[in-house]
Amino acid sequence: MCMPSSLNSVDTFLDYELGNDKDISLGTYDYYLRKYDRVPMTVHDARGYESLFSLDRNAFEFVKHESKIANGADNWTEEAIKVVAYPEIVELIKQRTGATHVIPVSHRVRHNTFQSVVDKARIAHETGKGMDHIGSDAPPSYMVHVDQSYDGAPCWLRDNRSTAPPDASRSAIINVWRPLRQVHRDPFAVCDGSTVPDSDLIPMRTLLSNGNGGRYAGLIQPGGGDEMELWVVKRAAEGKKQHHWWYLHEMNPDEVVLLKCFDSDTSRCRRAPHCGFEDPKYGGEEWAARESLEVRCAVFWADGEEEVEGGPVKSA
Repeated sequence: MCMPSSLNSVDTFLDYELGNDKDISLGTYDYYLRKYDRVPMTVHDARGYESLFSLDRNAFEFVKHESKIANGADNWTEEAIKVVAYPEIVELIKQRTGATHVIPVSHRVRHNTFQSVVDKARIAHETGKGMDHIGSDAPPSYMVHVDQSYDGAPCWLRDNRSTAPPDASRSAIINVWRPLRQVHRDPFAVCDGSTVPDSDLIPMRTLLSNGNGGRYAGLIQPGGGDEMELWVVKRAAEGKKQHHWWYLHEMNPDEVVLLKCFDSDTSRCRRAPHCGFEDPKYGGEEWAARESLEVRCAVFWADGEEEVEGGPVKSA
């Protein structure tokens, strides 16, 4: 793909994996103090080029989509998300993919800056509370990652397929990411999955329980397992094809990213690394924290079914 030149492309650093850890404890303060391989990277502005990307080719796409919920994190309560946003997302994914069954599994609202949580994490670590969970303080994650590995995804789908068809011929994990106000600080970047070979992906065991009663609920339903496997990403080898990164400049609440973390169909692009990043233009304290929602969905295509209004029916 020809990389466009844009005044709004950002020269920044992305947090790739150093390879020092065998596991990580998501959602704890110590997680936000991990050391990374900070790789200089240009994140290209996709505005005006949105139609070039698709879930099948790149493992992500940008879509216009308005919610009935008003802008601002204060309006996106647990009830509003589950009663209003979940059905909207189910319909959106079905329309974009032709899937017959979509199950929203979990979600995370983020409304703090990355730096503010790092500052709290340093204090927590110094006072022996580094393994405490941050709860609703969750900021954007700067770690370049994919939420589930090829081994972790089937386990995640197995644990979250309560209403899935037993004869599904294809399964996937698709996240829907949307801003709740226009984004300036800590924007969301997604990597073209077709530019990332499997050899650049490192499996990482993810501990969801901190050992003292706390639990990270951002990836699973209540009652799920205590660990899972995701992918962290190492920088592209010198002389090899480089990773291509994209974002939408000043992304608005009626713009969403459909992000694929897994696809059982190996003929399609199967995963897209992603992360938050610092845009130097908007790094000052005068810029408000990013407000965003990410919903993780188990997605299935059933054999012998076609989607019609009111639900799937058996085809003749």
